[in-house]
Amino acid sequence: MTQSAEAALGLASDQCALNVIRDACYKYVHFTALPPLLFDLRRDPNEFHNLANDPGHREQMLHYAQKLLSWRMEHEERVLSNTLLTADGPVTQRFPRG
Repeated sequence: MTQSAEAALGLASDQCALNVIRDACYKYVHFTALPPLLFDLRRDPNEFHNLANDPGHREQMLHYAQKLLSWRMEHEERVLSNTLLTADGPVTQRFPRG
């Protein structure tokens, strides 16, 4: 019987989530509970060499981590945006459109 990835890594299912952002130069993979991955797609198109721990690529790591975070923030679920939970129940604030 094969062991699940979660069991093999000692992680809960929610901890196995990942996000990826890439362009023509780099691919950055961010995991919930595992170290990130960074690949130079021009020099290593088959993604064999993880550069995430290379001090010479710290600037690229920061750039792609910020790029991924910004993308996630721009596209996140906003169902409860501008909703306050009060003692009297939820109150939605409406702002005039500028």
